[in-house]
Parts: sequence; structure tokens; C-alpha cells
Amino acid sequence: MTFWKTLISVQILLVIVTGCQTTNSNKSTSNNNINVSEIKNSLHEDGLGILKFNEPSPLISKNAKAPISVLKGPDTDSSVIKFQLKHGDCGEEPNWSDCDNDRERSELTFEKEIAKKEKWYKFKLYFTTTHKQAHPSPLSIIQWKRFSKPSRTLVMFLHLQSGLWFNQNGDTFYNSHKALVKEKDLYNRWIEVIFNTNWHPDRGKGFMRVWINGEKKVDFEGVSHSPNGEKLSLRFGLYSSWLKRFRKLFPDEKHPTREVYFDAVKGSTNCEGPLSRSRCILLKN
Repeated sequence: MTFWKTLISVQILLVIVTGCQTTNSNKSTSNNNINVSEIKNSLHEDGLGILKFNEPSPLISKNAKAPISVLKGPDTDSSVIKFQLKHGDCGEEPNWSDCDNDRERSELTFEKEIAKKEKWYKFKLYFTTTHKQAHPSPLSIIQWKRFSKPSRTLVMFLHLQSGLWFNQNGDTFYNSHKALVKEKDLYNRWIEVIFNTNWHPDRGKGFMRVWINGEKKVDFEGVSHSPNGEKLSLRFGLYSSWLKRFRKLFPDEKHPTREVYFDAVKGSTNCEGPLSRSRCILLKN
């Protein structure tokens, strides 16, 4: 009789433990809802150049519905990558919780790059009118992080209330913003972003330049990296932070659906990597 009572007690305990393990449904220990093979194929369709894809962010919620998908994009015959964020799409990993830190994200991460070399990056972005930013909470579309102790953000391309902005992030630099695209001009069109930089801590060697659809918007010369941050890495997609700012203004509303399409992502150590020679001549002039 004692044996059967013990067995029943053990079975009940197992049920309780199993139930506790499944209550935190946002924990992002895997990304079974994302087709990584399709993402790789889409990225390599245009050639990544020096960029090496790593993985979807482990902080993507496991419960998110199609946070990253590959499909035929608007106004193009090629495959594009669609990122989507909805209310509650926050995830966790052992050392960090987006849910506890007021963040939601749907991003791809890339392997570390070496600094102190000139780099050229190209992206094409497309926002449809179904995309709604959770103003006044910032939304990062493209960002690079440096790897030192602790790791910190270098630069971000941000969607703010007034449009698309280039941010030299306050984690590393004096926080500054440069306007790229006005909010009214952001939708239903492909936006080409060219970013040329030398990630260098020497003010005489570092620089950052940004062109939007061929028009130069940023031309900065000076310190462009942290002295103790050798390697860095790219991540892009959707990363919402400080979401309590939105909830403070709109306490009865859910976070809006945020969406963006990416295409033609490339990186190189020279302009001719992502662009034609004739285009490089026009940009440099």
C-alpha cells in the first residue's frame, strides 16, 4: 500500500513540474516557427558578400505567429524577408528576458566582423501602410553591436514618430540622430540604404556615410568605434524597446502590428561589392 501511495505521489509531482515548465510559453529556446532554410536561401539570392548569417535571434517569442517569413515581395519578383511584431511577442533566454525588460523583437543576427577596416553595406527596405510604429517607443530596423565587456550598441537605423533616422548610439558615442526619410515618404516604396564606414576608434580614420536612394544624408568623420571593442556584429529586422512609453500614452491599447520587408542585403570591403562601378562613381562624387 505504501508503494502505491509513493508511486501516485511521484506521478502527481511530475505532472505539477511539467505544468510549471510550460507556463512560460514565451521562452525562446528554439525557433520552430521560423523556416531557417528559406531565410538562408533568400539571403544568398543576392549574395551576402562578407556578411555571414548566424541565426534568428534567440529572443524571438516561441508563440509569435510568423515573426520572420520568406515570400514574394511588393513590386519585385525576387523573394524577400518579412519581419512582423505583434503585441506580446517577447522572448527569453537564460541570461536575459525581453518580457521583463519591456522589449519585443523579430531579428536576424550575423556573425562577428573585424573592426578597423572600411565596410560597405546595402539594404532595401519596404514599409506597407499596415505597419504601425508604437510611438513614442523607438523601433530599431538595423543595428550593429560591439563586443567588449559589456557589449554595447554602435549605431542604429531607427523608425521614430517623424520617420527613419540614423542614430550614433549613446551606448558608445555622444547620442545623436540624423534624419533620413520623412514619415510621409516612408511607405509603399522600396528604400535603398547604403552605409559606408570605417569602424575605427581613431578620430582621424573613422567615418560614417549614409545614402538613401542615392542621396547622401550622413557624412561624419571622427571616432567610429569604442577603443576596447574590436569585433562587432549586424542584426536587422524589428526591435521595439521602452514600450512602456507607448502604454503610458495609450493605456487601453495593445502594441500595434509592426512590419517591414528586407531585400538585397550585402556587405563588402569596397563599394563595388554591393554596387556597380558606375553607381560607386556617382556616390563618391
